[in-house]
Amino acid sequence: NRENYETALRQFELNLQDEKLSKKERLGLQLGLGSSAYKLGDYERASKAFGNALIGSGKNIKEQAHYNLGNTLYRQGEAILKPGADNPETPGEMAVTPDKIAATLRQWLAALEHYQAALKLNKNNADAKHNIEVIQKKIEQIEEEQQQQPEEQPQEQQPQEQEQQEEQQQQQENDQQEGENQEQN
Repeated sequence: NRENYETALRQFELNLQDEKLSKKERLGLQLGLGSSAYKLGDYERASKAFGNALIGSGKNIKEQAHYNLGNTLYRQGEAILKPGADNPETPGEMAVTPDKIAATLRQWLAALEHYQAALKLNKNNADAKHNIEVIQKKIEQIEEEQQQQPEEQPQEQQPQEQEQQEEQQQQQENDQQEGENQEQN
């Protein structure tokens, strides 16, 4: 439960302050800190901890850190597209902008690289293989949606352009009538 992860997170942070820790112990604590932060949805903190676990670690810890960093980056990208992610006052509303899509793609591409790095360290990592497939499909889906959008935009813009032309024509007719009225007076 949440309370247990919060307690674990505080304990990992406290233990990391111990200067007598061995390098291996410190790396293990970074993994634990990252996992606790991840479970709490604090992806920024998790990302930093998993990144710290990568520095100077052995093959096993590197594999775990890459895999977990991939998960964290995936979730960060996913959070960007969630309804109300940028505006807590309107949690049900969502405006998926090109910037949000680009930010999500950057996160997911980085996640993909970490899953691939984990797989390179351990070719038998079935979870990394699975996540690579899932994230590649998600990236392809977003890219396909983006390619379809430009085709739809001109159709949406046409009515606006037509309205503007009608307004201009109406304004010209009004101006003409005013001119005629002034001539008659």
